[in-house]
Amino acid sequence: MITSEIYSQLEASEINKQEADRQYKLLISGAHFMVLDRTATINDGIKRLNELEANAYAKAYDDQKNNLLVEKFVPASGAASRMFKDLVNFEADGKISKPIESLFASKEKLAFYTLLPKNASDKELAHFILYKLGYESTPKGLIPFHAYESGYRTPFEEHWLEGIKYAESNGKIKIHFTISEDHQEAFQALLKQNKQEFEKKYGANLHISFSFQKKSTDTIAVDNAGNIVMDDNSKVLLRPGGHGALIQNLNSIDAELIFVKNIDNVTHESRLVPTILYKKALAGVLLELKDKVFRLLRTLDSGKASLEELEKMGPELMMETPQDYAQMNDADKLSFWKNKLNRPLRVCGMVKNEGEPGGGPFWVKERNGASLQIVESAQIDRENEEQETILQNSTHFNPVDLVCYVKDYQGHKFDLTNFVDQSAAFITSKSFNGKDITVLERPGLWNGAMAYWNTIFVEVPIETFNPVKTINDLLKKGHQP
Repeated sequence: MITSEIYSQLEASEINKQEADRQYKLLISGAHFMVLDRTATINDGIKRLNELEANAYAKAYDDQKNNLLVEKFVPASGAASRMFKDLVNFEADGKISKPIESLFASKEKLAFYTLLPKNASDKELAHFILYKLGYESTPKGLIPFHAYESGYRTPFEEHWLEGIKYAESNGKIKIHFTISEDHQEAFQALLKQNKQEFEKKYGANLHISFSFQKKSTDTIAVDNAGNIVMDDNSKVLLRPGGHGALIQNLNSIDAELIFVKNIDNVTHESRLVPTILYKKALAGVLLELKDKVFRLLRTLDSGKASLEELEKMGPELMMETPQDYAQMNDADKLSFWKNKLNRPLRVCGMVKNEGEPGGGPFWVKERNGASLQIVESAQIDRENEEQETILQNSTHFNPVDLVCYVKDYQGHKFDLTNFVDQSAAFITSKSFNGKDITVLERPGLWNGAMAYWNTIFVEVPIETFNPVKTINDLLKKGHQP
């Protein structure tokens, strides 16, 4: 139950009564599982490009980019505490684990190796990295990832370089980072320190902007009795709504074509060629899709649309018709296609499944047939044998490699918040003050937050995926010269 006092507190945090009630209902009733129809595979939901096709699509994007408003959008994390979890445990108890043994055996491969004291013990080095350099409480985007002759480079800066290589339009490179307010000063300081030299070296004109996750996207929590959890000051406990909350930030971007990529998925400049090619190729596929969709929508507006053409184009656009489609009259069929086509568009890179973490591409059952979605394992009923079998048979996973088109065929920006499946939230258990509580995360940015977008999956090479989830990942090939 939500009292009038709690409603008042939430209103002060820009969370209205309707939103509070919606969150509470989800927490009490539970979020629904996605129902998988089948795994998306090559030629059934995932497009594979040969080298000639990839280059042709990349060229098509290059030929059109100066006629487009292009921006890169980078969800950046808060403190990198999870990245240093093994190191924190070792510093505390001194117990050598396999990751710690590997880390110190190859410590000279770390970009910040030259900053470390010589002749120090492993335990002293752990303390130095965590607390003297302060990396345990530093945003992942500001930690030195890659070594160069001139020093080191952070992922924040590597994203500048990526933007220069594939997101330039009309002489400008616009890159937007979502960051924590607590770390804004540090990001701004590094930007001020290195931007001018970077622009001079690469002949670039960088436009870097920032935003914060909106407080109005925070979520409430409940205890085992269904009561709203209060903090130690008798205020409603509000938690960040997860990366799905960033659909609001994405919605505010003044662009039509937007690249989306996580802060920690960067590679050393010497290994960047495949990433550049496939980012451009994904954009070329997107623009081809956009042109086809816009042409069909204009024929629908003109009253000259051919159902035969629409139905023929459906499979190419990865669009399935509902089960009762054959029984619809022509007017209802045309209405179906108008509604289905007039949505934001996204092309998502997918990597062959080689045991890396991440959600996967699936065909998901819906009332109106099936649609392509990126689904996390937490959204699947693992107790259901059929669903578990589909999950285990997945051939690709999601590296968060998206190119989006967010204007409609009449040139108006979509309101992206209208295309969110709010019921696709994540509900998990956490601990607060020694008690179990149930917490809510909003539908993931590339999951439920984009559930009603039109989607194409394209296979991209594993070389384009170099995430850093732990400090040991920095020892991998993708982060070395």
